[in-house]
Amino acid sequence: MAPSVQPSSSPLRTSKGDDKYANVKWEELGFSLIPTDCMYVAKCRQGESFTEGKIVPYGDISISPCSPILNYGQVLFSLITCPDLKTKNGKSHYNKSSFVEKIQIIRREKTGTAWFVWQDSSYQLLLLQDRENRVIKPAAWWDRDEETKDILGGRDEKTGGTWLGCSKQGRVAFLVNVTNQTSFTHTGAELLTVKFLKGKMTTSEFANELASNKELSSGLTFNLVVADIASKSMVYISKKSPTKEVDEMIDPIGPGRYFITSAGLYDISSSQDKHPKDKFSEVLDENKESPRREFYEKLMNDDQIIVPEGEGETDTSRTGPKGECIGTTSIEVKRGTSNIGFNEYYWENDEFKEHKFHFDME
Repeated sequence: MAPSVQPSSSPLRTSKGDDKYANVKWEELGFSLIPTDCMYVAKCRQGESFTEGKIVPYGDISISPCSPILNYGQVLFSLITCPDLKTKNGKSHYNKSSFVEKIQIIRREKTGTAWFVWQDSSYQLLLLQDRENRVIKPAAWWDRDEETKDILGGRDEKTGGTWLGCSKQGRVAFLVNVTNQTSFTHTGAELLTVKFLKGKMTTSEFANELASNKELSSGLTFNLVVADIASKSMVYISKKSPTKEVDEMIDPIGPGRYFITSAGLYDISSSQDKHPKDKFSEVLDENKESPRREFYEKLMNDDQIIVPEGEGETDTSRTGPKGECIGTTSIEVKRGTSNIGFNEYYWENDEFKEHKFHFDME
């Protein structure tokens, strides 16, 4: 049975004219499969206006048999939780931005995210990375090998790479997945961070080599950031397809506040969406002295923080069981100091654990 939408008996938070919030009889919603040879198509790209779609015959498509059911369920759940479903002139309609945000929240999967402040406010660098559920050794100094003894970070048990690490020299590198499925992650990208951390190339030299030397990134996908705190340089490199070349590079990343998901780099400082900007400012103001565990949880578990759609899957912060962040790593370097704070927070066997390191750059 299709959703039944009836005009409200009294206006509810009227926004303009004859607009008012709809009185939807959710208990009458039903679900059934109906054979069809047509589909409704509506497209809306970032920056464009939402337009009415049209019914077209099915073409040659390859999708999972479960996709229609999952997508229908997503829409229903989004409508139920969307506060902006309204009536206008007797017809139901919804606020597009709120609806899309709800869809994006539902689609979050096992993918990493990262927040960072770069050369802004009272920080040289403040980095928070939300880690997906991967098999990674706890953060430690890699001092068993002379070549990597100056590197600090968690370590992939299979490849020996890291998704976030720093060095005693103030070099920092971290990755965020391009895809929202961990099974599709192209193993090997975590070795690029190690290559930068143990090397001596500048951030620009490293990025240019990665872009020009196809063998280095062949078969890999990644959103990679490399930084050198001492020289105040940071570069973003993105490769969305394992068979293509590096398709985006930002050199340098300017001072500001940023957020990275599988969709790519999002500049919070210049964002028109006030929520991420306000949320980041709020938790920074509340924790001026030093970020605490609550600081990370407020940022990482905020389901209302959404970024624009990109070429990859768009998602929000990744949480595990309700209110529990699977794993968060932070790097903090205040202005006017050479001291680096490296903190790791994660869940293991239903127990919250912390690893904290402090050292001065050499």
